[in-house]
Amino acid sequence: LLAEAYEQTGQPARAIESWVRYLSAVPDDRTARRQLAELHRRLGQWAAALEHARALATAEPDDLDAELLLLECRVRTAGTAAEADSVAQRLAELRRELPDRVAVPLLQAALAWASQKPADAERLLEEAVETCSEPLAAELRLVELFATTGRLDEARAVSVAACERHPAVADVWQSRASVELAAGRSDAAQAALLAGLDQVQDPAQREPLERRLALLALQSGDVDSGVQRLQRLADADPANLPVRDLLLRVPQVAADPARAQRRIEEMKAAEGSNSGIWWRLHQARMALN
Repeated sequence: LLAEAYEQTGQPARAIESWVRYLSAVPDDRTARRQLAELHRRLGQWAAALEHARALATAEPDDLDAELLLLECRVRTAGTAAEADSVAQRLAELRRELPDRVAVPLLQAALAWASQKPADAERLLEEAVETCSEPLAAELRLVELFATTGRLDEARAVSVAACERHPAVADVWQSRASVELAAGRSDAAQAALLAGLDQVQDPAQREPLERRLALLALQSGDVDSGVQRLQRLADADPANLPVRDLLLRVPQVAADPARAQRRIEEMKAAEGSNSGIWWRLHQARMALN
């Protein structure tokens, strides 16, 4: 429960510590092992993720998700040509066995990219978009690939198509905004995020769109609009620590002791008075100021 609470309040490092302590007492708990592997994966700690993913795949040899997690870790940590070839061979087998599973060509493309074969990565992603029944992840990765290589017109075309195909998914609007920002079109990025808010109904998906709009407003000098949007998000969710962190970093908010202290107390309530890091950080900043 403590590890889950840390995850829900955006404290992955503490969640990992809690899961490690739990796993030392209950070493055969596969759910804990999976959670640890996923947390390390999200943080890009691939060696640690590999350790837990390998143990999980060994314990559950028929679990495809466990094998895919292990293969992803192997892709990210492959240090030799032999290891990369081994992973590529298994992924090719899975692609033949599971032609509709988008996770497989995603890993193939990641391996191609890591092997400095961008044309192969592009081809694999385009094939996945055409052949997989749920191609969203491949579309988003293709946008990222085009943007990374400076092909912004192609990135925009794929992102526009993704928004048309998956309008209720916040990630496509985030991707579209990123392309526009990379092209130096902040107004178009803001328009994409606002269009996303018109389409996305899930509150959990709407929050990142709102938060990014607030950041764009702050970065453009429209402090009042940015702060108002962040305050609405904070008022709507007592446990939203990232939003409160952003608010307290705005000089106009930090300069108002009463308003700042209220947000710090809210963070303290969400994190816990004995173990919280974020509220202590902002309390110390406030004392220094």
